[in-house]
Amino acid sequence: MMFLPIGSLSMKNPRIEDFDPNAKAHQLKSPLEGMPAIEIPSRSEKARKTAKPQAVKPAKPQTHLPESPKEVLPSNLQDVLPAKPQTVKPVNPFTRLPENTHVEKYTTRLEPSLIKQIKQFAVDQDIKDYEVVQQAVKEYLAKKR
Repeated sequence: MMFLPIGSLSMKNPRIEDFDPNAKAHQLKSPLEGMPAIEIPSRSEKARKTAKPQAVKPAKPQTHLPESPKEVLPSNLQDVLPAKPQTVKPVNPFTRLPENTHVEKYTTRLEPSLIKQIKQFAVDQDIKDYEVVQQAVKEYLAKKR
């Protein structure tokens, strides 16, 4: 059988002054005791902080202009040009509506195979699927008139 140590080995020594009813209360210490108190800034400080900072003038204005453009351009333009040239998207025949035009949401039921075709066509043409349906309905109604 195993015995646990009892008595002074496991207990801590109590602070007797903690139990004295006539003792003075302990003063807590803080690392911020020497710091100034936080106060509301005065009007002059607010005006100084909200004033626009003055523009910094360059220390050395450029007075020398190059005589030829070759002095300005680097010798090898390949170093300056981007590696991938910018590509221009072809003009889309399905133009989007202006932002200020209010479009009401309208739902309907379609066969899953037709929905798949609409989505694929929209991806191929790089337009939204509702624009495909909108254009198709407009063409259908124009033909029926």
